[in-house]
Amino acid sequence: MLKVAQSSTEAVPSTPGKTILVVDDEPDLAATLAEVLAGDGHHVEVAAHGAIALEMLERRPYDLIVGDTKMPVLDGERFYGELERRFPRLARRILFLTGDVLNREKREFFERTGAPYILKPFDVHQVRQTVRRMLAEDEKAGFKILVIDDDPLVLKTLVELLQVHGHSVLAAPGGPQGLALAHAERPELILLDYHMPEMNGLAVVERLKGDAATRSIPVVALTSGTADDANRLIRAGCIGFIPKPFEAGTLPGLITGFLRATVARDRRAASR
Repeated sequence: MLKVAQSSTEAVPSTPGKTILVVDDEPDLAATLAEVLAGDGHHVEVAAHGAIALEMLERRPYDLIVGDTKMPVLDGERFYGELERRFPRLARRILFLTGDVLNREKREFFERTGAPYILKPFDVHQVRQTVRRMLAEDEKAGFKILVIDDDPLVLKTLVELLQVHGHSVLAAPGGPQGLALAHAERPELILLDYHMPEMNGLAVVERLKGDAATRSIPVVALTSGTADDANRLIRAGCIGFIPKPFEAGTLPGLITGFLRATVARDRRAASR
């Protein structure tokens, strides 16, 4: 189904402080978009085509992408395919600008993906309002949380508990998989088991804090270890820990406390 971004006379409140990537090979058009979005209080960066954009996405997280469909090197369709493979969250946070929606292949692409688009030549107000709407929808959602635990039952329990409370949950059965997901998805909070084979929780925290792309993500340890284990995790960069075995009835409240102390506070600060 084609998802044309509709114009609206109803003003959508701005949610400033977001980081937006504009991907367009026309310098004047990209500069206009950057100026408009920066005027709403966002930090805006520009890439001339999809290949450059992918390199930028490896270096830092973005809240939204506004991109052209017709570009050299890596066009919009292939760029979207890479987003689905490497940054699936952002595949749902992209607004396309296109001048050739009557092209059969383009129509099939938009019907298949459901990605929103605005026709060129576009109205600046429509772009601004559509971006505001997409960011506002994202703001209403719960938090994106990554759970790393080698125990399948614990992993399943945590995922279900967090989803019931409205969060988007990623799950990894071990340290290496967790590190890959953390780098690709940039979760807002990580729940990390300490005792795991191949790579224990301490090694995972040290890797997370040693990577500029994941250093700022808050990590809460899940541990049945000693007080010394907990202290080592805190010194390595965890913001706190939850003892195992945990009570399913009290766990969501504990996690909410950590979220309020870190991620929710940062969201509020960004919206001021």
